[in-house]
Amino acid sequence: MDLIGQIIVFGTFKGCMYALIAIGLTLIFAVAGVLNLAHGSFFMLGAYISYSLINSWHIPMVPAILLSAFIVGIIGVLMDIFLIRPMRGSHSYVLVLTMAVAFAVQEITIIICGLQGRNLPHLIEGSTQVLGATVSWHQIAVMVITLIVLVVLWLILTKTKYGVAALAVSMDKTGARFVGVEPEKIFILVMFVSAFIAALAGAIIAPVLSITPTMWDMPLIKAFVVVVIGGLGSVLGSVLAAFLLGWVETFVGFVISPNATGILSLVILIGFLLFRPSGILGRRL
Repeated sequence: MDLIGQIIVFGTFKGCMYALIAIGLTLIFAVAGVLNLAHGSFFMLGAYISYSLINSWHIPMVPAILLSAFIVGIIGVLMDIFLIRPMRGSHSYVLVLTMAVAFAVQEITIIICGLQGRNLPHLIEGSTQVLGATVSWHQIAVMVITLIVLVVLWLILTKTKYGVAALAVSMDKTGARFVGVEPEKIFILVMFVSAFIAALAGAIIAPVLSITPTMWDMPLIKAFVVVVIGGLGSVLGSVLAAFLLGWVETFVGFVISPNATGILSLVILIGFLLFRPSGILGRRL
């Protein structure tokens, strides 16, 4: 019973991490049709900027995390306006460009910060028992924050005029213009939200990782796997896929070997591409 409880608890924590990382990538693809390979860089910048605000500017942790997410959101908007917008219609251009941005951000970070790893303190210290598993209060905080982010995002997409406009743009950009929606403004808003959530994920997940200039690559791979499994452009599908992948990886890690979890996600990705390329729910917000 303890094993089942540990799989549920730690699988849920992994699912929360994957959902936070992938949700922004899914959102920007659904609305703007952009597969942003620099998304992992937003994750990494969120961690580094939070670390700098906390240790150099002595800003309390929670305000520092929110401020860093806002800063990275603005960086995402600037990237969209000056780099992506001129060639938005060319998917190959956007893929190459965003990957180049990711590597450029990595090299600039190495120049400024070096290769030495850094660590952020936990949001809440200590641990407790949940379903027979010893889980830190920080991990519980991450799960609660993920729930809040998902609920707020769902409310925005379904209950506000901006969400309706984003849905209209994702379905038909030309038709959206006819009803008074300006797609470029929606693209900017969605890019901000996408970068903001990715940076928030980087900042709150950093205490269980080491902050390094190369920490962006694995989150990008996991986000890509989740997006494909859930269905390209499906926000709900990505959330379901994130938790599915988290539980499966945790099960394999406990039952077979922790070393098998890395290859597992790629095997699942290949399986979906071969037998169900539309993913769990297909392309829809």
